[in-house]
Amino acid sequence: NVNLSVPSGSYGIQLLGKKKSKSDGSDSGEENMSKKYLVLKQAIDQINTSHGKGSIMFVGECASPRQVPMVSTGSFALDIALGVGGFPKGRVVEIYGPKASGETNLALHVIAEVQKQG
Repeated sequence: NVNLSVPSGSYGIQLLGKKKSKSDGSDSGEENMSKKYLVLKQAIDQINTSHGKGSIMFVGECASPRQVPMVSTGSFALDIALGVGGFPKGRVVEIYGPKASGETNLALHVIAEVQKQG
């Protein structure tokens, strides 16, 4: 899968640019951004066709949100920050950070949560 984050969807796309003078016959910044957006949209459509729908999309755009079972981290704030309520079950998750920042502690809390769930 290819991951690409481009602001769109519920956030909208703002086409910003400085307008060039019409005297030189060039496109305005807005028209130039519109062309770039169309090329990007075509690339995304091509990737979705070749790799399957949902393999790449605009941020905030989700055709069919998947409900994946989660394991809480043991920290409500971290679960919220992850955006999905914890770590997905059955997936490999890498926890990393600077030395003594709590990676092992977090891993042990997640292990405890899994053991509680059975």
